Amino acid sequence: MAQHIPTTKRHVLKPAQQQRFLAEITSIGGGDVPTQVVGWSRKGKWTRLKATYPNGWELTVNFDRAEKVSSYSSKLSLRASLRLSNQVADTRAASDGDDGA
Repeated sequence: MAQHIPTTKRHVLKPAQQQRFLAEITSIGGGDVPTQVVGWSRKGKWTRLKATYPNGWELTVNFDRAEKVSSYSSKLSLRASLRLSNQVADTRAASDGDDGA
C-alpha cells in the first residue's frame, strides 16, 4: 500500500508584508501589524491564511481555486488574570444564640 504524501505546504510569512492585504478584508486588527501570519498552499496556489494580532484577534482567510477570497472568519481570545486575596470574607451571620423568637 502506497503511503499518502500530503500536498499542502505550510509557509510562515512576514506579517508586515501581509498587513495591507489583511486590512482590506477586515479591520479586526485595528491597524496593527499581525504578530504571526501562516499560509497554506496546494499545487502552487494559496488555500488558507491565518493571522494572529496583538489585540487578541485571530483571522482565518480561505481562498477558492482562482486564489480569490472565498470566506473569512475571526475569533477573539481574551486572557485575564485573577488575583485572589488572602483574606476571605466570613459570610456567616454573627449569632448571639438567639433565634429571634
